[in-house]
Amino acid sequence: MPRKTSDAKVLDFNRPETAAPVGGELEVTAQSLVSRLALSTVGDLHSLNQAVLDRQDIGGAIKRVEEFFAPFKDMAHKLHKALCDRETSILAPLRRLDTVKRAAIADFKLAQDRIREARERELAEQRRREDDARAAAEAASLEAAGEHAMAAAVLEEAIAAPDPVVVLQDETKQIDGLKFRTEWKWRFATDEARALQLIPREFLSIDPRKLTAFAKAMKGAGRVPGVVFYSEQLPVR
Repeated sequence: MPRKTSDAKVLDFNRPETAAPVGGELEVTAQSLVSRLALSTVGDLHSLNQAVLDRQDIGGAIKRVEEFFAPFKDMAHKLHKALCDRETSILAPLRRLDTVKRAAIADFKLAQDRIREARERELAEQRRREDDARAAAEAASLEAAGEHAMAAAVLEEAIAAPDPVVVLQDETKQIDGLKFRTEWKWRFATDEARALQLIPREFLSIDPRKLTAFAKAMKGAGRVPGVVFYSEQLPVR
């Protein structure tokens, strides 16, 4: 019997039954360093010098942790990639076929809807002509009988009457399991350059990466309306 996905064990480095969790010694050292340095502040030149030394110690600890986990992460990354590639290779033909079937179903449904709607309009127009013909015959009969006011009223009522509405059955709904989801989309009403001049501001988005790249390239000399470029001094190890 195939094993359910929910049966798979989750890798947990902090399980209490694990006698020596991965990176356990590094964790103890890191926690000790954090506890020892957490309360120190920078208030004078001496403490500033100490903070610089502290950051060097912290940087060394960070490097040791990263170097320790690097091969594990690399192995996990390769395994994840291999699994994803294998999954994709199996799913690809299925998804391609599903896309073809989905498009065929959607195209057929659209064609049938158009045929049905055209037939509904045709029948509605036919009913309209029949109603007009009945009203005209009734008005003519009233005119012949000398009921001129009644004849006029019948014609006015026929003119003011709403157009008949004909709704035919959607035969595709007879198919079990056939369901549709309405998905609203958009496209430019004209060429993109012209459309971007017409679209309201609330539908335009800022590109933070482009602004950051511009700020780095211009180094304070750049100007963009509505944006202020500035710099920060950040200490490095």
